[in-house]
Amino acid sequence: MLFQTILFLLFITVATHERIKSTFFNSFTSGSQNLFRENITLVPILTYSAIVIVGIIIYFRNYEFLNISVSLIGFSVYISGTILRHAAMRAMGDNWSVYVSVKNVKKIIRNGPYSIVRHPYHLSVIMELLGFCLICNNYSLIFVVVLLQVPILILRGHLEEKYLENKFGSEYNNYKSEIPAFFPSILRVVK
Repeated sequence: MLFQTILFLLFITVATHERIKSTFFNSFTSGSQNLFRENITLVPILTYSAIVIVGIIIYFRNYEFLNISVSLIGFSVYISGTILRHAAMRAMGDNWSVYVSVKNVKKIIRNGPYSIVRHPYHLSVIMELLGFCLICNNYSLIFVVVLLQVPILILRGHLEEKYLENKFGSEYNNYKSEIPAFFPSILRVVK
């Protein structure tokens, strides 16, 4: 159990560092942006953080009962979400921002994961949180993710789409009609 606990602490340390660095201190985030400009930005960050903190507490309260197979599945889901998040940020390039705004968006992004789903970044956050819950073997926290974080991300995606519709009009509506919002169509992935 000591080895498993050390691995978990190492994972939490690396994941927290990576998440903070990629969200707030990456090449896509301009230092002049105000993170707390809109509440819709702050809410997902706070709920994500709360879910992780509760997961860590529950992990240490129940670590002797952990199913390592479930933890390994969760780790692979978490890593897949992290890879998707970075691919989405790379595809967005200078258009990527922590907060909901399309002021600097010059075109509709259709490459990378945006060719499969309209909101791959939000999907990646859901994958990361669900993976984290599985790592911790915390099945009740999965319901919190589904009932709290998923609706917040759907709302944020809806607001982003309204901004994009206002800026790009029918061009964005055409993109919306071609690409699903969060979950890729199996047929589009196979192409």
